[in-house]
Amino acid sequence: MFRKLAGTIALVWAFGASEVAQAGVKTNSVPGTDFSKYTTYRWKVAAGPGAPDLDRQLRAAAEEQLAKEGLKKVAGDGEAADLEIAYNAGTVDILVAGIDVVAGWWGDLIGVPGTDSNVTGGLMYVFNDAATGQVVWTGLIVKRGTTVNAAQVMKKRAPKWAKQILAAYPD
Repeated sequence: MFRKLAGTIALVWAFGASEVAQAGVKTNSVPGTDFSKYTTYRWKVAAGPGAPDLDRQLRAAAEEQLAKEGLKKVAGDGEAADLEIAYNAGTVDILVAGIDVVAGWWGDLIGVPGTDSNVTGGLMYVFNDAATGQVVWTGLIVKRGTTVNAAQVMKKRAPKWAKQILAAYPD
């Protein structure tokens, strides 16, 4: 699984990232790809990498946005589609040792050992040409937070970010 993801990420960077103005979305596509030939899609796997509740939300948001982009989801697993779509989402929290300043008993300030939380979260969609299996388009967003509830906030905002990413799909 990690090798596939690493390979996909390497392909993403090989294409050269194009910055989209909205909300830090980055997209990549194979140069010369005729996106007008893609009209249908299916999910590459039946369930996503995250918890079932997040998977449902991300797929629903994606399907809503892809319909706006003119792509139609095929009805069944055996039905032919032009694109296979997969996504990956996750967060990582890096704790950094530091010094916190607190008020002492008599109002003086005291330095005590502490930590800073640095949460990075991301969401990436990968579109493969179903006939060839080759990646033709990727879109991703990466966010950072430093509060204790940053990961929960990112999870709540993920469906909105899915729509922002997929709104950048080439017409």
